[in-house]
Amino acid sequence: MLHIIKNEWRMFLRDKLFIYSTTFFIFSLTIIVFMGVSQNKNQQLLQKKAQNHIRQKWEKLEEMNPHRAAHYGSYAFKTPNLLNSMDGGVNDITGNVIKLEGHVQNEILYSEASQSLSISKFGKLKSSLLLQYVIPLFLIFLAFGSISNEKDSKRLLLLNLNGISLSKLTFAKSLSIWIYGLFLLITTISIQLLFSEVSSETIKRLNLIILSYGLYYYIISSLTTFFSAKSTVSSHSAVCITAPENSVKPLKFGLLGLCKPPPP
Repeated sequence: MLHIIKNEWRMFLRDKLFIYSTTFFIFSLTIIVFMGVSQNKNQQLLQKKAQNHIRQKWEKLEEMNPHRAAHYGSYAFKTPNLLNSMDGGVNDITGNVIKLEGHVQNEILYSEASQSLSISKFGKLKSSLLLQYVIPLFLIFLAFGSISNEKDSKRLLLLNLNGISLSKLTFAKSLSIWIYGLFLLITTISIQLLFSEVSSETIKRLNLIILSYGLYYYIISSLTTFFSAKSTVSSHSAVCITAPENSVKPLKFGLLGLCKPPPP
């Protein structure tokens, strides 16, 4: 299996399109991560100015009894950290500012989603967009013909004669593609750490992110390679992993989601 993985990577590195795509991808990752970190630092700076302004107004208030001061209220801000530059999470919907007032439970104010256009609520150009959508599509692109191309070139028969079973070949190829996904994931996290200051708590969360995304990429690469092994044509495996059942007329989905060619 180790020899299969090495051979697969040799084929990747000999492909100029793969080299150019990887270079462009890493360059894009660097720019997007840098923009996310810069936006996060700018938000922290604006939040700090707002906190100082609220504090100055509080200190300049005339003397009053505690009950009246509680009704006057103040504002609390949720401090953004490194992970916000990767993915805003629910903060873009719920907001980061809340007014603290006696006898009143206020909602969080000034969410970005409520102040932006409808189309901008569906995603921002952050590293999470690449990790969740672009990298999995790239892994599918690499894996959809990994086994079916071996069948077309009759190379699979030669591998079987050398004692390599289809299950081992499928597992080894899925691992080789998964390693590439891990490479892009770790590269993204490394660039993120390069531009930011981190704490021990953030490191723990980043480890969980690497673990969850690594599992996600393994599922994607394994499913695509599996469909490639079950399909006679490489395009069939790509359609099986990316398209729903009702949108594909020339293919039928059998048990376990396997692609089957239409009957003659």
